[in-house]
Amino acid sequence: MAAIALIDTSRLPAWVGAAAAGEARLAELAGGRRGGDRLISTLLACVGEVGLDLARLDALVVVVGPGSFTGLRAGVAAAQGLGRASGVALVGVSGLELVARASGGLPGQWLLPLGAGRHGRLYGCLYRVDEQRVVHAAGALAEQEMAAWRAAAPAGCSLLLAGGATGEIATLPSPGPAARLLAALALVVAGAATTPPPALQPLYVRGWLG
Repeated sequence: MAAIALIDTSRLPAWVGAAAAGEARLAELAGGRRGGDRLISTLLACVGEVGLDLARLDALVVVVGPGSFTGLRAGVAAAQGLGRASGVALVGVSGLELVARASGGLPGQWLLPLGAGRHGRLYGCLYRVDEQRVVHAAGALAEQEMAAWRAAAPAGCSLLLAGGATGEIATLPSPGPAARLLAALALVVAGAATTPPPALQPLYVRGWLG
């Protein structure tokens, strides 16, 4: 059974977690993105609560964006330091991909997780669910390309779906941290390529609100 830890400082509230052998632990970081001073101790506590230590994990997954410079810097730096100290493999993943993977979409459906920035700006990446219910990224969308999707959705929604029998666009509740933690675990079980610590590339978005 795979075992992972996860760091997500890409949005508020920032959080960490660990999952192994049917056990999962989650914790929000005090001070939100500014809780970097407690990030490592909180993460290690979660790992300990599932009966492991970092060296026995299959991977340490870190959300590399999109997000603010301050938030992502704290999470990625912590992951790099822990990777060097313990030898645990690192996996960098998009927070939007975790939302898509945790959504429970059906084969043939399209998913568009959204993140908000200042001045009404949006960031989104389109994902398609294949016949094995594996989610594949179809690419980032410019704001104007998202207009047709957004026109059918209420303000403030963070996950849209299209496809199925009608092809109509609908909204879905955005998966919470527990679902995203399990999606990250499934990603590692499926054989996601590990990323050497120096190669983690954060995706900074100016004015990101999450």
